[in-house]
Amino acid sequence: MKTRLWLIVVVSLLVSASLGGAEDVAGLPLHMQKLDEGTIRLWLGDHGTSTAIVAFATEKGIVVVDTFGIPEVDTRLREAIAREFRRSDFTHLINTHEHRDHTGGNSVYADCTIVGHELVAPGMAAAAGRRDFLLNWYPDRITELENELKNLAADDPKITALKEDITLSRLNLQTVEAGEEPARPSLTFSDRMTLDLGDTTFELSYIGGMHTASDTAIFVPEHGLLLTGDTMADVWLTDTPGCLASFVVRDGMPHDFPRFLANWDRLLTQRDRITTLLPAHWNGELSIEGAEARVEYVRTLWDGIHLAADEGKGMAEVQAEYR
Repeated sequence: MKTRLWLIVVVSLLVSASLGGAEDVAGLPLHMQKLDEGTIRLWLGDHGTSTAIVAFATEKGIVVVDTFGIPEVDTRLREAIAREFRRSDFTHLINTHEHRDHTGGNSVYADCTIVGHELVAPGMAAAAGRRDFLLNWYPDRITELENELKNLAADDPKITALKEDITLSRLNLQTVEAGEEPARPSLTFSDRMTLDLGDTTFELSYIGGMHTASDTAIFVPEHGLLLTGDTMADVWLTDTPGCLASFVVRDGMPHDFPRFLANWDRLLTQRDRITTLLPAHWNGELSIEGAEARVEYVRTLWDGIHLAADEGKGMAEVQAEYR
């Protein structure tokens, strides 16, 4: 019995070490989760809402979904992925949408085919116009966090979270100051696209409009995984849910609701093949029922408002009906 117990302990320690639990990257703890054979998920920090990168070791090369958004960090994460898979044949990077915390590290994968919806690049270009704002915002944010930290008691549980936030803000400021333009997608699509990597298939579907104009879902049937980007989550594992808390029709953004609904319907009809839904931030969890409920929410409004218009109802009546 003792021998068996020690064997379990040793194996557990080896698995923990191989998954990088004790490693820091740029001052933040690295977490690496083995989803299944040939698939890992990586993120930094214990308290914030940082991007979670997913990497697949396929027959035709390593495929990475999203970047952390900071080239210095993404370089280290690429090294960690190669170390874990014991290979370095990276072939594709897929962006789930345009935001900098998912595309800012694209240049680290400039030797790969970078895949994204056709609206990712315009979204990245628009974000570049906010550089001057961020050059002022981040220093103010860092000062605010440092002042908050000074006022805490030495044993306050908020200290670790604040220190992580300060570290991440400084890294983001350095990235903005460097002024490097991330690489844009070199392979784009407008509606749906399938990438065949031999033993692994990536089915990309446009679901844009509820987070960014370029939102993309990625279904990987061989692994039973549906990657949903930043569009939705049911549960937040920290008290900073961030973008995953928001599922809304966004003013000034193009929406193609018929296509949104058609692509989600196509994905959800495969629910028996979906074992796990993965939001693109580590601190969010999503169920198939939660995804279905949100899609039905959009469908109810879309169909109902059309019907109300046909019946000649005014805005006040519609708002009263759909409170």
